[in-house]
Amino acid sequence: RGPLELRVLGQHAPADDGPPADVELTVESCVPSGHTFVALWDERYVLAVPPDHPLAVQEQVSLRDLHGTAFVDRLHCELAPHWHAGLAQHHVVPDVRARVRSEEWALGLVAAGVGVTIAPLHGGRARPGVVVRGDVPELQSVTRRVGLAYPGMAQGTVGEVVRVCSPWSPADRGA
Repeated sequence: RGPLELRVLGQHAPADDGPPADVELTVESCVPSGHTFVALWDERYVLAVPPDHPLAVQEQVSLRDLHGTAFVDRLHCELAPHWHAGLAQHHVVPDVRARVRSEEWALGLVAAGVGVTIAPLHGGRARPGVVVRGDVPELQSVTRRVGLAYPGMAQGTVGEVVRVCSPWSPADRGA
């Protein structure tokens, strides 16, 4: 057998693009049917803002501040249906300037000053040109669980990867 095939789902290729992977790095809500999921970490959602945007320095920020604000919509975001419903409920309509499929593109457009976006913390943490607002009250409890998904039993190399990664599991750390 050749090298382990790892695919990151939800970034650039859909799950059915190409030969099946041995292991997929994905979020829990996107695990393919019939796969086992091993959680590795939890990520909070934050508001990512260009450094020269008024929301970057505003003392308090809420999702209501997104009304009329230039926004980069992440089409693949598993959170999108929930936050769209929440914004509609409060009559908040952002000014969508771009719709993208990946976090990288969304954060790149934020850094370029196109607008703000809601993204998982890992993506905005070390990105130059992006101010991370983790203090938005409506996002404080919103998380996603990231981990490995694999079909069948974890045997061979996949079993070893799962064994090595298991100490990172939020369940094992009491998260």
